[in-house]
Amino acid sequence: MSPRGVEDRLDWFLSHNPSGPGMCAQHTWHALGGDKGDPPAWGCSDANACISKIRASGRFWTPASHDGPPPRGAAVYWEYGGNGHAALSKGDGKIATTDPSNGKPTGTEPLDYPKRWGYSTSGGPYTLWTDQYNGVRFDVGEGIEHGPVYLSKLAYGQEDSDSVRRLQLHLNAHPLDGGEQLPVTGNYGDLTDDEVLRCQTQHGYGSDPVGGSSVGPEQAGHLFTGCACTITDDRLEAPGGPPVTASSDYWYSGKPEGSLTFSDSYKRLDVDKWKPSRAGVVMSMLYANVSGEGEFRVRLIRDPDDATAYQTFYAKAGDAFLLTHVWFEMAEAGRLLWWELSGSDSGPTFTVGTRYAKFALLG
Repeated sequence: MSPRGVEDRLDWFLSHNPSGPGMCAQHTWHALGGDKGDPPAWGCSDANACISKIRASGRFWTPASHDGPPPRGAAVYWEYGGNGHAALSKGDGKIATTDPSNGKPTGTEPLDYPKRWGYSTSGGPYTLWTDQYNGVRFDVGEGIEHGPVYLSKLAYGQEDSDSVRRLQLHLNAHPLDGGEQLPVTGNYGDLTDDEVLRCQTQHGYGSDPVGGSSVGPEQAGHLFTGCACTITDDRLEAPGGPPVTASSDYWYSGKPEGSLTFSDSYKRLDVDKWKPSRAGVVMSMLYANVSGEGEFRVRLIRDPDDATAYQTFYAKAGDAFLLTHVWFEMAEAGRLLWWELSGSDSGPTFTVGTRYAKFALLG
């Protein structure tokens, strides 16, 4: 057996039809990679027989020994009746299973779905799960780590975001006609855009353009229902207009670690530059905790050397000067913007602790 990767095995499970006796155990085994040569599932006639083999191997977890749902891609088993049940975990408290309630050969259901056939959940929603089968180990993914989901991040173009990772995991767990399993990268690109648009079309949550989708409060509520994630609508609101959602048109730099120093020449704020996707009015904010004494300045730069937003500030000795400077400017598509700081000529050195920048394209 050559094991499939986590996403490949889930995709195989949901895109192939089970058949034969003990079909849930056989289908789970085949999805793991046992379809090559069509070997029997550990020589087991059904899921209950598989559970006996797994217990004998010594490598398994139960609800009592594992917190939360089984990890994504794990083989999960329920012991009851004459045959029991086998399925694959989707990592979020749901399973890819045979004989789902939608009447199709395979589908997505809650982790305790086999109770409909007589499984007792008194000891937990499943009997055991494993990452080893027939003596072969296979990779499993992490379960969905519940946490904050910021709507400003759930839009096309966002990169390396935990909010996007949680969106991708929940989209994978959400059955959509014609849907595909997404790689969980944290990058909101074309594949995530396709799935968000497919969800909008099938459930009536809007009709964003291709390559320009974003997830609003209603769609987020639908996708994240029943989990412990907290949804925060932190999108900016343009005066007199609709919210300005995240994408390349809203950007938060994050807070760099350590400190930044500057003295008598301009130094760029040590975060990435920002590139607007189209022309329009930009609102930008610079936040900085500045220590030092004397005069210092800030300015906004439009690539390559067009400086604007000049402002002078005066820090007192012993004070932590808190700077929150907001500026409106016209932006050009693809022309980079960034903030710089400078002390006065031959002046003292200033130290900046917490610091970040935000940009929002308003029109």
